[in-house]
Amino acid sequence: MKCNCGFINQEGSKYCQHCGTKLRKKESMFSRDNISSTGTIAGAGAKGVSVAPLAYKNGKEDRKVAPRITITPLEDGTWFCPLCGEKNTGNGCRGCDFTR
Repeated sequence: MKCNCGFINQEGSKYCQHCGTKLRKKESMFSRDNISSTGTIAGAGAKGVSVAPLAYKNGKEDRKVAPRITITPLEDGTWFCPLCGEKNTGNGCRGCDFTR
């Protein structure tokens, strides 16, 4: 993901490793926040087109394994945590359990 500062972050980063700014994901119009409380997606498709789910999850949550993120340190050796945005020195993040 590309940050507003221009730095291209690795997949899985929630915060920019160059400036510490929270990254925003581009959401589709079918995201949970864009569906009304009645479960409809008004104006989301053409007449007669189904927007039903393509797969059944069997009631279980998707379990994703976090990708391995390689830290890109700044010139002074400090680095911003890609998961919480905390500026750090050394190998471990002070703001969360992330280790590089």
